[in-house]
Order: sequence, then C-alpha cells, then structure tokens
Amino acid sequence: METQIIEGQKGGSKKPHNPYEQPDNLLSTAKLKMLIALSEGEIEGSLTAQNIFIDKTPLANPDGTYNFKGVHWEFRNGSQTQDYIQGMPEVSNELKANFAVKTDMPWVRSFSNLELDAVRIKLNLPSHVSYRDNGDMVGTTTHYTIDLSVDGSAFETVLNGKFDGKTTSAYQRDHRIDLPNAIQGWTIRVRRITPDSKSSKLVNAFGVSSYAEVIDNKLRYPNTALLYVELDASEFNGSVPLVTCKLKGKVVQVPDNYDPVSRTYFGEWNGTFKMAYTNNPAWIAHYLMRDEIAGMGTRIESSMIDKWAIYQLGQYCDQMVSDGKGGKEPRFTCNEYIQSQRDAYAVLKDLVASFRGITFWGNDQIYLTSDMPQDEPDFIYHPSNVIGDIVYAGGSYKNRYTSCLVAYSNPDNHYCDDVETVWDNDLMRRYDVNVMKLTAIGCTSQSEAQRRGRWALLSNVKDGVVTFSVGLDGYIPLPARIIGIADPSRSGKENGGRIHEVNGRKITLDRPVDYDVGDRLVINLPDGTAQSRTIKSISKDKRTVTVTANYKVHPVAGAVWCIDSDNVAIQYYRVTSISAKENQQFTITAVQHDPEKFKYIDNGVRLEPKPITVTPSSTISAPKNIVISESSYVSQGLSVASLEVNWDKVDGAINYIAQWRKDKCTWINIGQTNGTSFTVNGIYSGVYDVRVRAVNAVETSSPWAYSEATAIKGKIGKPEKPVNFTASEDVIFGIDLSWSFPKGSGDTSYTEIQYSTNENEENALLLSNVPYPSYSHSQMGLSIGQVFFYRARLVDKIGNTSDWTDWVRGISNTNTNDLTDHIFNEIKETDAWNSLVDSIDNVVNNSIDNAKAIIENALANDIESKQRRIENSKLSAEIKETNAVLLSEKEATSIALKELHSKYGNVSSDLSELRQTTAEQNSATSKSIDSLTAKVGNVSSDLSQFKQVTTNQNSATAQAIQSINTKVGDVSTSISDVSKTVNNLDGKVSAQRSIKVKVDSKGQQYAAGMSIGVENTDKGMQSNVIFLQDRFSIMNTADGNPQTIFTTQGNQVIISNTVIGNGTITDAKIKDASITSAKISNVIQSDNFQDGKSGWQLSRNDGKLKAVDVDISGRLKATSGEMNNVVINENCQVRGKLTAEQIVGDIAKIIYFFTGSSITIEPEPFNRIISTPTVVVYANSGSVEQFSSYAIYNGNDFTSSDGKVIKKNSHLFVVGTKAPEYASSFGSSSWFFRLPANTTLQLKSRGYGQYPTAVNLFITKE
Repeated sequence: METQIIEGQKGGSKKPHNPYEQPDNLLSTAKLKMLIALSEGEIEGSLTAQNIFIDKTPLANPDGTYNFKGVHWEFRNGSQTQDYIQGMPEVSNELKANFAVKTDMPWVRSFSNLELDAVRIKLNLPSHVSYRDNGDMVGTTTHYTIDLSVDGSAFETVLNGKFDGKTTSAYQRDHRIDLPNAIQGWTIRVRRITPDSKSSKLVNAFGVSSYAEVIDNKLRYPNTALLYVELDASEFNGSVPLVTCKLKGKVVQVPDNYDPVSRTYFGEWNGTFKMAYTNNPAWIAHYLMRDEIAGMGTRIESSMIDKWAIYQLGQYCDQMVSDGKGGKEPRFTCNEYIQSQRDAYAVLKDLVASFRGITFWGNDQIYLTSDMPQDEPDFIYHPSNVIGDIVYAGGSYKNRYTSCLVAYSNPDNHYCDDVETVWDNDLMRRYDVNVMKLTAIGCTSQSEAQRRGRWALLSNVKDGVVTFSVGLDGYIPLPARIIGIADPSRSGKENGGRIHEVNGRKITLDRPVDYDVGDRLVINLPDGTAQSRTIKSISKDKRTVTVTANYKVHPVAGAVWCIDSDNVAIQYYRVTSISAKENQQFTITAVQHDPEKFKYIDNGVRLEPKPITVTPSSTISAPKNIVISESSYVSQGLSVASLEVNWDKVDGAINYIAQWRKDKCTWINIGQTNGTSFTVNGIYSGVYDVRVRAVNAVETSSPWAYSEATAIKGKIGKPEKPVNFTASEDVIFGIDLSWSFPKGSGDTSYTEIQYSTNENEENALLLSNVPYPSYSHSQMGLSIGQVFFYRARLVDKIGNTSDWTDWVRGISNTNTNDLTDHIFNEIKETDAWNSLVDSIDNVVNNSIDNAKAIIENALANDIESKQRRIENSKLSAEIKETNAVLLSEKEATSIALKELHSKYGNVSSDLSELRQTTAEQNSATSKSIDSLTAKVGNVSSDLSQFKQVTTNQNSATAQAIQSINTKVGDVSTSISDVSKTVNNLDGKVSAQRSIKVKVDSKGQQYAAGMSIGVENTDKGMQSNVIFLQDRFSIMNTADGNPQTIFTTQGNQVIISNTVIGNGTITDAKIKDASITSAKISNVIQSDNFQDGKSGWQLSRNDGKLKAVDVDISGRLKATSGEMNNVVINENCQVRGKLTAEQIVGDIAKIIYFFTGSSITIEPEPFNRIISTPTVVVYANSGSVEQFSSYAIYNGNDFTSSDGKVIKKNSHLFVVGTKAPEYASSFGSSSWFFRLPANTTLQLKSRGYGQYPTAVNLFITKE
C-alpha cells in the first residue's frame, strides 16, 4: 500500500476596518447675558472682577486673569445720571418653550404685543450624528425654516437654516426675527424640512428651547444699582450659573459730623445729615424708618423719631472691642441683603435686634433702645411710692439656657451660614446642658456672633420678674428703661424713703440710715429722672447726709430716695410693660437686669454681682405673737365679717408663708407675703387656727409658729340658698335656669347646679358652677321634650355651702310652631337650602363671557385663534376655536374655547365648550363648561354642564352643575342638578347635592326638589335632607298592589300604620274620636308629668293612672284605693261598713268633755244641734243631807238661734239631786241645744258632790 502525505497551510483574510469618529464641529456660540438689579438706590463704591463670583468661583484671579472665556461685565452704582449698559441695548422677556419640532408638528406662536421689535428664537440640538454601517460616526445635515405671518396673512419664509456637522453634546443657536409693522400682531412658525429620523443610526432631532420678546430700548434704570454679565453659554452646558458679588451697600443718611470709615464723631452734632455708606445698624434702622420707597417714610415723619437717642445708639455700636484674634472691630455691624418684601415693622424689629435693641410705639413717637450699660437707673421705686406689695417671681428652669448655637454669615465661606457655639461652664454646672438657637441677623463676624451668644445666655438666666402698682409715677418710665428698686424686705435693712428737707447739698431724710460715707444717695428729681451722688458725710442722728456735688436739678421735699452701696446694692430691673388701671393707677412689670454682664459679653471678664441683701444666716427664727382678731366692713350696705391676723417681724426674713383653718379642718394656704399680716373676708362663726413661718433671702424657712385657737363670731349659720330657682319649658333644644340671690350673699363665690332624670339625689350630676353674680345658666343640645330635674345651692368664697333648693322640673320646648319655625330658620342658613332655592341660570354664560373678556384684554401673551364661517342671506355656520396662554405678574391662565353656531332664519343651534386653568401664587382653578342650545322662534331648549375645582392654601372647593331647560311661549320647564363640596382650614366644611325641577306657567311657578348636605355650623356638624314639594309619598308594592305608607299633602302628614318608640304629641286630631287598636310598650304620659305635682301618667305594667286632677262626669267603679281631700257635693250611699277616724265639718261629731274643763266649738256655715246622753248625779247622806249637781255654761257671749243674746257664764244645762239624812238619791237629765251657723261657742262644765268625770257631746248638722 502506497503511503499518501497530507499537508495544510494558513488561510488568508482582509485587514479589518477601525471605526472612525468625526470630531464635533457644531459648537454652541450662544451667549449668556444677565442683567442683575443689585439694589434699589445708590450704593457705595464699585466692583472689581475679583469680587464677582460665578458659581462661587471668582470671575478673575488676583493677577487679573479671567477664569472664564468670553467674559464681559459692566457695573452701575445706581446713581440718578448713570449710563445705560452697552451690552443690553434692548429689553427682552425670555419664555420657555421646550418644544420638539417635527416634520408634521411645527412650532407656532402668536404675538399680539404691538410694541415688540423682534422675537429671538433659541433652537436646541441635543445631538447631531449619523452612524454608518461600518461603524463610523460622522456629521449630517438637517434643514429648517422660520416663517412669519403678519395680521393673519399667509406665512412667508424669512429664514432658511440648517444644522450641518456633528455634535454629541447640546448645541444651541439663536435667530432674531425682526418684526414689521402690524395692526393685529404676528405669528411665527418654525418648520422642519428634513424628514424625521426613523432609525437609531441617524440622530438629528431638534426643538425650540425658548423664545424672547424683544423691545429695542437703551434703558438706564436710574437709582438702581446694576451688574451686567455676559458669558459663553458653552461653559455651563446651557444652564444658568449662580452669580454673586461682594460689594458695599446703600448710601444712607448719617450725621454730618460722622466719619463712617474711621467710625469717629467730631465735635457736637447739630442734627443735620449727609449721605454716606455705613454698616452701623443704628443708622440703617434710621434709614428704614425714613425711606419712602423701601421703608416706612410714608407713615413716619421726622418729628416722630428721636434722632438724638439714635445718635447715642450709633456711637455705642461703633465702639471698638476685641475681635478675639488680637485685633479690634466695631461692637455691632449690619451687613444684610434684603431680597424680598416683608412687613416693614417686622423688618425693623429684626434689624434692631442686631444691636440688642427693641422698638415700640408710644406717645405718638417710635422709640429705639438697646440693652447697653448705663451708670444709674432711670427712676427708682421704694415701698413709699408703691401701692401694695412688690411681688417677685422667677422664670422656668427650661428657659435658663447654658449653651447657644449662633448662625451667622461667614465671609470666608461666601457668606453662607455657619454656626458658632457659645457656652458657659458655670451655667452648665448648675443647670446642665440646655441649648438655644439664635440667628444673628446682619452678622458677618465670628467674634460678634460670640458676643451675641454670651448676651443671650446671660440675659435669659437673669429671668426674675417683679410686678407692683404705682400712682401717677407710672407715667414716667417707658418700656426698656432701667429702674432701681430699694425693697427693705429683700435687702434686710432700711434703704429708702422720702426726703424730709433739702438745704443745698444737705439732704434730710425721713428716717435714720445705716450706711457709710462713700455710698451713693439716689434721688428721683423733679424732671422725672433719677440721679446719684456720693455721700460725703452723715449726721450723728443718721438722718442728714451731705453729698459731694449738686444734683443736676434741685431735689424737692417728698421725693423718693434710696442708698446704693457696694455692700447692699439696689436691684436693677428693665421695664417690660406698663398697664393702666382705674383711679390713676398703673401696674409695672419688669425683668431682672444685670449691669455687670457687659464686661463679660465684650471682653470675657466676669464680675461677681453686687449683693442686694444682708447675708442671712443658715437658720431663721419663727414668727412670734401671732394674734387673731375679728373685724368687719360694709359691702353693698351689708356688714361682712373678716379674720385679721398679725405677727411680729422676724429679723432677716424677706417673706412669710401663712395658713389658716376653721374648726380643725384642712389648712388653707395664704401663700407668700412680705408683710406681717393678712385678712380673710367673709368668715363664718367657728374656732380658727393660724400658723406662720419666715423665709430669708436664701430661701431658708423657719419652723411653723402657731397661734392660739380663737373663737370668732363671724357669720352665723351657713349661706342662704338661692331663691326663685326656676327651669324653663319654652327653650328650643334646651332648658334655661334662673334664680335670685338672697340678702347678704355678697360673699358668694359661685352657684352649684346639679341635674338628674328624676328627683333622686343619688342620680344627681354636676351641671355647672356658675360664677357669682351670674344668675342664669342654659343647658343646650337637648332633644325635643327632654325632661330634667334641677337643684342649686350657693358656695361662698371660703367654701361654705347653703342648703339645696327643692328640685325643679324643666323640659325643652315641645311647641310645634316654635320648633318648625326654629328649624326652618336654621335650614335657610344651610348650603343645602341655598342650593335648592338659588338660581343657576347665568353660571355658564357668565363664565364663557368672562373667558372671552380675559382673552380680549390680554396683552403680550400667546393667543391662537381659528375661525371658519360661511353664510348667505338666510343661513350661516361658524366654528371658532381660541387657544390662549396668558401670563401676568400675579397669575398664569390657559384657555381653550370652542364655539359652533348654525342659523337658518329664526332657527338657531349653538354649542360651546370651554376649558380653563388658572394658577396664582397661592391658588389654582380648573374649569370645564359644555353648553348646547336649540331655538326655533319662541321655542327653545338648552342643556349645560359646569364643572369647577378651586384650591388655595386655606381651602378647597369642587362644584358640578347640570341644567336642562325648555321653553314654549310663556311656559318654561327646567331640571337642575347641583353638587358642591367645600373644605376650609377655618372650619367651614360642607358637602351637598340638590336636584330641582321647576315649571313656570304664565308667571306662576311650581317647583319640587330635594337637597342633601352635611356642613359644619356654629352648633357643630349638621346633616340635612330637605324636600321641596306639594305632595310627598312613600309607596309599597311588595304584593303587587301599590299602597301609600306615608304621605304629606300641603302642610299635613298622613300615616297609614306606624310604630312610635318615643314621641311627643302637642296637638292631635284622632278620626271618630276613637283608637281601635293601640300598643303601649311602657307608659304614656303628659309632657309635664311630675309625680304628685303636675300632669298625668298611665302605666302599661300595672295599669296605674297617676294624675294631679281627674274630672269624671260618668260612672266610676273602683274595688280598692285611697282618696285624699275629696269633696262629695251630692248624695253618697255607703252600703257597706264606714269607718272614719274623724269627720270634719260637724256633720257628725263626738266630743269627750271633761268636767271642770272648757272646749271651743269652731264656727261652721250651717246650723248644728248639740246634745248629750242622760247625765246622772248621785247623793249619799249621813246625819246631814247631801246635794250633787252637774252644769254646762257658756264661756262667751253668743246669739241663740231664736236671736236671743246669751251672756257669758249663763247656764245652758243643769242636773242635780238632794239626799235626806241617812238616805241616797240620784238625778238624771239630757241636753238638747241648737247652735246657729257661723257661731263660735265656748263651753265650760263644773260638778258638785258625786258627778260624772266626763260626758259625750254629740254635734250634728241640723
């Protein structure tokens, strides 16, 4: 076999293609131009390129080289005569478009502002590249045109353009289109000529990014500082950079002797001003008050400003203090850029706060003052010129801050806010960490931020408050003034009073002083100020002191004085408020002021405050000689008893805590007092105890000291209860209570009222404690016919209570007339009712007319209108479309209106559609309207729909209205459907819907409607369902046979069958005066039923009828029961046994008559017969005969039935017997006597021998 060799070799191939990318050759040449208004009014100096920053980068370096390409800038300082900026020879208003131009979708805009000279259109090309099949990226060409239409004429091409080249980043191009003269306006169209790309390999989309309305005019903008910057837009990728600059501020009025650069004042100021730049906050505040454009100059005249006080404030602000870095800086500066409009007074207050100041209005003048050092107080107070007590109070620990975060503008960080932390170690050790935050307005210095923080910490920690009343002295101090208080109860020694006599520099005081030479005597001078002088010498009696120098005004006798010593200083307070009271009195409130804090604030040097009290010991003695006594005073003509308590003063005590109690009950706190007595008015009789303890300046308390138990007469008993306490029956949905106060109730604190569903006090609930002297109360929100029982009692000011009144019954009104009137009046106020009765006829037409008026009055806005119309002598047809985009300073509006009109003689058909949106600063509205109308002569029909939603920062409203109307001659019909919801932050909430049908026939209207709604009224949330109709029926067709269940006809209601769970019938008519079948679940009763007092009640459970008064004219059958106070006028037959404990009226009466006694028979209006059964007397004799007798005689004169006058002590009946010696006998007789009507008879009896001890008298009607 022959061997075959198989051989191979490498195959060949072509060299692969490397894709090529053409360099970008479409580079944006757009210029970014900005004209910035820096300030209203002229500013100081000029700008340099190094002080202009683009996105926080300087425009130029210190060596003058620019950091940006194509830079051009100009500056104007805002003078009256400044030149226009050459880079801005026009005024333009640039508006965003962001519209992608396609072959079938050109960009079209109309311009109606005839003042325009040109329109500048900015085209935007995001990317322009073509990808070949071999992977190469090359440029391409895209053609476009810009067309112009004048006054609605045909479009003419004014520019043929193309993008020819390649770019992978955004490319922009501007075209200025000059506008020829026009009468109505112009329309500009940008069209794409090159077909749209349909492949991802060709990217050539472009659009209109914005357009500018241009007016050629060289404006100077006098009195406005300007900065013009022109940059190459390619460096910012089409975005607008942030432009900032560092410059001096406005030129304002400053004193003519003031150098604002060196911050020095030369000589005395004569009150005149000059214009200069300053950042002194005092003079900036003066500018804001006087400037008529940016400030309050139109309201505040120069005479209303104390410029001399501002001059002093300005000097304080300019004083140089340490900057903490080895240098010096002004104490306060204000470098603030006000960029938005705010309330002028609010801006002024914020600005004044930058130099620790406040501002207020008073005496027809605006005051500015600052918290700064002063050598002595403006006025001094002492108990001798204070009415009542000086009351001290402390602030909350929560407000005693220990560290502060101060936000200020840091110039090293482009004036962005930085935070400077300030803390105080001593305060942190005492109060722990408590941080406050503070914004330092106008502050650009770190060390000034430190000073502001230290001031805030020290001022807040000194939060003691003092309150006291004064007389006419209250006119003198103003808010923010410093006052001195010399209070011996707090200082622990006498340190003030009134001057007795003045002799040059020798001042005789009204009391001895325990002070030394070198201390300071402070006096209130006649000019309303206080001034101190150093004491040179003190007389032996320590009442006359000599000072080293005369006072600026000669002091007068009676003026208040005090002594300020380094050992015991007077207290300093800053006035915060002064309020007028009656009788020419004023209440002054002031907050603690530390005059030593300023050295620490400015220089960090902490000085210990001077002591204001003698150093107290760690213990203090209890008060002694606590005496209780009783006094009285007259109030409203009545004597009121008072408890008077006094005790001895304790050395070192500044306050006392006192309590009292009556009859060993709970201690009642009087609270702290700096006096040694207290009074309790309106006390009651009892045994009283008092205990008191003393408190010194370091709040050390003594043990309790007790008085002896003392019996005080006081007011005897307890308070009288209210009189004439009544409850109403005629108040709708409520019950009114009223009462009167008894005499001597002037010490009443309140009237306590309880209520219950019955007269059982176990179920009683507190209704209210009505403060005295109110004498009425209302319980509202009750159901109709709601019954409650009420009682009341008085409680006096020390807790004593009167007895309760009797329960009184009240019921809410059940009168149907009152109820229906009240409910109808409430319904008339609801949105548900108003939507049912209000007319909506013109809502649609008014809205369309309003939209047309907006379009017609619009200037310099984008409005596009299209109209097609054809007509001949009889027929016409028209379609009109208007699309408007409207802008003003305050709102933006978009309107789309479409109208169709067709007419043939007197036959017409119309259709209108309106869509409208409006947006303002704080509100937005969207509206949709459709209207259809058809008319033939005097026959017409229309249908309209109105929808609108409105929202602002406080409320939201949505509304939908549909209306259908027809009219034939003088007869019209309509159906309306209205829905509306309202939701306001102020509490107005409602949702309602109404449907109404109406027929108007020859001037007579017939209507039916229904409205449902829920709304928040002044009485709470209320839901309503309202029907407007002549007849209302509810039908049932369950068995196929319609039946009426409930019907109203006119003002009557017809119910075929019903179950009433609980109801009130005030006036009822029952057919045929009969009820054929009724089921009562529990009880039926009158609305005024009160058991045993009023009304009636019939119970189902036990069949019991309760009634106050029953009138039965027919037969009454009863098997058992009770009858009280019954009168039987006619014959009464008792067939059974009659048992009577007493028969009143002497119709039949038995009297048991004891011998030797007397009885009185009261008169009756009828004749009576008095009789006795047989009366027997006995006689037994021995050797002597015996006699026995019994007699009845009258004890008064009276006239018998036959007209005979029977005198007093005349015998009316006598029976007797006589027994011979050693014998016995008896005698007997009975008595019968007629007593006339209306006669009083007094009977007496006596006996002799053996006679009956008593007899029975029978008295019966004759």
